[in-house]
Amino acid sequence: MPNTQRLRPMHFTLIWFNSKDLDDLIICQLLSMFKVVFPVNKLDQCLELLRLIHNEKVILIVPNEVLESMAPSIQPMSHVDSIYIYSEEQINLELWKLADSKFKGPFSDLLSQCRLLQRMWHSCHLAPILSNVLPSNAESMDRTSNQLDPTYMWTQLLKEVILEIDNDFEALRKMFNYFHQKFENDRVMLDKIIKAEKEYRSKTAITWYTAETFFYDILNTALRRQDAETILQFGPYLRDLHEQIRQLHAIQYPVSSFKPFTVHRCQRMGRAEFNKLKTNIGGLYSFNNFLSTSLDLDVASIIADSIAMSNDQNLLAIQFVINIKHSQNDIPFANVTEISQHNDEKEILFSMHTIFRVTDIEPIGNNYRIWRFVLESTDDNDDKLQMFAEKFRSRVGILTTQYRIAHILVALSYKDQALKIYQELLQSTNDQDEQALLHFHIGDIKYIQHQYQEAIKEFEQAISIYKITIQNGKAGHFFTSQRAAETHSALGLVYSDLHQYSEAIHFLREAIRIEPLIIKNWYTFASLLRKEGLNRYALEISETISRIQAKNTPEGHPDWIRTYDLIGAAHMDLGQNKEALPFYIKSLQIAQKFLSSDHPIHRSCYSRIADIYSNMGNYEDANKYYHMALEIYEKLPGDESSLANFYTALVQFYIKYERYETALKYFEKSLEIKKRILPVDHIDFAMMDLNQAVLYYRWKKYKKAYLLFITTFYKFRIYSSGDHSGLAECCAHMGKLWHELRNDDEALSFYKNALEIRQASPLGNYRQLIELCLSIAAVYHKRNDYGEALAYYEYAKSIRQQMLSDDHPTVQELNEKIERTEFLMHTNFY
Repeated sequence: MPNTQRLRPMHFTLIWFNSKDLDDLIICQLLSMFKVVFPVNKLDQCLELLRLIHNEKVILIVPNEVLESMAPSIQPMSHVDSIYIYSEEQINLELWKLADSKFKGPFSDLLSQCRLLQRMWHSCHLAPILSNVLPSNAESMDRTSNQLDPTYMWTQLLKEVILEIDNDFEALRKMFNYFHQKFENDRVMLDKIIKAEKEYRSKTAITWYTAETFFYDILNTALRRQDAETILQFGPYLRDLHEQIRQLHAIQYPVSSFKPFTVHRCQRMGRAEFNKLKTNIGGLYSFNNFLSTSLDLDVASIIADSIAMSNDQNLLAIQFVINIKHSQNDIPFANVTEISQHNDEKEILFSMHTIFRVTDIEPIGNNYRIWRFVLESTDDNDDKLQMFAEKFRSRVGILTTQYRIAHILVALSYKDQALKIYQELLQSTNDQDEQALLHFHIGDIKYIQHQYQEAIKEFEQAISIYKITIQNGKAGHFFTSQRAAETHSALGLVYSDLHQYSEAIHFLREAIRIEPLIIKNWYTFASLLRKEGLNRYALEISETISRIQAKNTPEGHPDWIRTYDLIGAAHMDLGQNKEALPFYIKSLQIAQKFLSSDHPIHRSCYSRIADIYSNMGNYEDANKYYHMALEIYEKLPGDESSLANFYTALVQFYIKYERYETALKYFEKSLEIKKRILPVDHIDFAMMDLNQAVLYYRWKKYKKAYLLFITTFYKFRIYSSGDHSGLAECCAHMGKLWHELRNDDEALSFYKNALEIRQASPLGNYRQLIELCLSIAAVYHKRNDYGEALAYYEYAKSIRQQMLSDDHPTVQELNEKIERTEFLMHTNFY
């Protein structure tokens, strides 16, 4: 739940020196703009005040006559953002400005001074409106969905649901009560809220917004941060504001007589956001907030100049020139000049989530701090955007308003708030089918929150209701066999996470029995079997999925990508690399047909194909496909964790083929990212140490390897909680190192330690168990202790047969080892 600090708007502190000429009206205006206003009349008083409030950002206004005596003291103060100079005479401040860009002016009268401050303050609030960029070269719907932040679309749907709700007194009361609680310790903000509550109906929603009261501050902060809880609480006001804009729009801009016009807006933008936008000519650009613009270019220019004078070189002034060519109905706009608090700005106010097309981008002037972005209104029915929106709407469904709000809140990670809605709905209904659905949703949230026992309880209650409904032959509005199957599948996933695989398999089988045509449940079942190491069964299920899908889905459809991937993975788990390769190639061919060349599915296909070639000993083709995957990883922004993990995979690949310098290069790249994104005590750093130790071990730099192994061993013992697979892997590699150094006792000790950890783990780590058995058997074999060697070979064989067919080369190799050991044991005995 957002706290008060997160909702509070940011303000500067204003110190006005020689303030005896300030009247009450100007002081009131200043108080509406700044968090604190300090009028002072003495130089020492001003300097002392500046020293006391060194943690606040300060705007300082001083008369020219005291500038020279004050400047040496105030120039070094980093918390002084700007120094505005006023003088009734014409003076030249160029030398001061050259010395320090903090100096602004001069200004000859208090009104112009106040007006500029208002512009500056207004520009701060205009600054960080959240926007979204849709690329111009989108090759498919999937590309668009990959580029657009899903949070944007969920908040768009939340707005749609909010606008459907009728306003009443109770809704308004709840809204104001929420903000009373949020700001109970902020006297200034609380006074504004109390005033707004008393006078709300006496003014229009547009007047409240343009007056820049707490409605303006907190609403825009919430919209910018996509704070769903606060947006939801603002529902009554959002509806009033949107409806008033819509009504004015219908009167002012009827479609039959609409004439195109141009509006302007200026705002701050960081260089990172700017770099993302400047290459997007032809693409779409959306504003999440209510969008305030002006028919007057001078207004935007003044604000742009104010931003460009900022000391922060990372900030740019973006001057939007927006050509309105359509009388859009979905996102209305209105001329609010007559009712705005800024009635000299010729303000055009747009409702939320306005979308424009970028037609041109160019710098203004020579310093590249101010840029002109030319935007153009779009047709409401932009095809790709509408398809993307409908995709999200279909996930919400056509249920009641409260259900849809709860669903959206879950998608936006406001799970506690969604849980509260579901629980309230559960208490208010007597309909059994609806109760079952609500138990399912509550269980789903508990599962996401890792409250597994609570999730099991909720899912079991839903299942018990479904059983009664089925026995009675009823199927109410909220009940379908798909939901019953979905609940069984969800319960199976809970047990899977608890590593209770027999229970998980039982419920997933039951889900398939109830509704055998839901492919999703088959996928889940096959993935669980793979996790358990039951690879032959996983392959059978994957082939069953293929047969079901063939009845309803034409070959080459994008839905086949996941099925081919699953079959390919099952073959790889069985060591059948040649059989796996054609399925990944089929996946890649479909992806190349339907998806953009840098879609994440491409990198997954390239990576899997590379894995297969690596397993088959084909270094050249493996290296080629790994680099094709790497190109996409490095191209797509914002997923540094995945990139770091892929670098680690490359490290292991190059170690395998003894390209140790190259392996070290990618290790360092991975480590650099991990240091940037993870806390210093994260378990991943122990894994990084282990990877480096393995690299040096394979490189035969045993001293470095040994020291890293020891360090890693203790890190895993300290940091690992629950999952000790890293410690087991470390022990296994230390066993290999001691075996290489001909210390068999130490080798056996570490191998057996690793085996004990693996055996205690509920995860299906059969490959690691087999490798450890073979390593231990090899040590005993070297010692001529054939009885012990044979026992571990037999154990390895029993595990291997669960994973591989009897005629697989690996099984045959084990059989040969067993036969040879039995022969040597027999020979040694006699």
